[in-house]
Amino acid sequence: GNGPTLIAVGQDGLPAMPALPWADRRALAEAEDVARAAGRRVDAAFYLPKALWIMRQLPGLFSRVRHFMPCPEYVAFRLSGIPHAVLPAPGYAPFIYGPGLVEALGLPGSLFPVLLPPGRNLGRVLDGPAHADEQGGEDQRVDGVQPLGVGAPQAQIPDDGGDGHVHHRGVHDD
Repeated sequence: GNGPTLIAVGQDGLPAMPALPWADRRALAEAEDVARAAGRRVDAAFYLPKALWIMRQLPGLFSRVRHFMPCPEYVAFRLSGIPHAVLPAPGYAPFIYGPGLVEALGLPGSLFPVLLPPGRNLGRVLDGPAHADEQGGEDQRVDGVQPLGVGAPQAQIPDDGGDGHVHHRGVHDD
């Protein structure tokens, strides 16, 4: 898996910088600050330390960020236009970005999209181009491609259920 890899999404809907992968350890000091605010241990691999690091170390770039989101959800965002993050289970919220903690760190809550449970209907795949690329060209969509649900205990596969909306069903070995 990709663990908590963070994408800083710019105002144009494209990554504002290369992704910060789960194994990136540059936010160690920020992890300590998040841990103090949260009252528990927080690893530098988590989203909030990385976002805090961007705010502190790259303020010019930070001012151009529209959303912070995990990389699989970024792919679904590009297909659907809906910013979100998947909450694998309710107990994970404090480890992703729980209520109140974002603001306590001085990060704008608007940069962190809604946490959705696995299996939630995300909506329709966008028709045609959704964003201009860096050269002003169009980002072409592939008709019929559905976003892939992620973050569940088992893999997720999309199913349009015959109604054109995306529904996620777990893949089981049985």
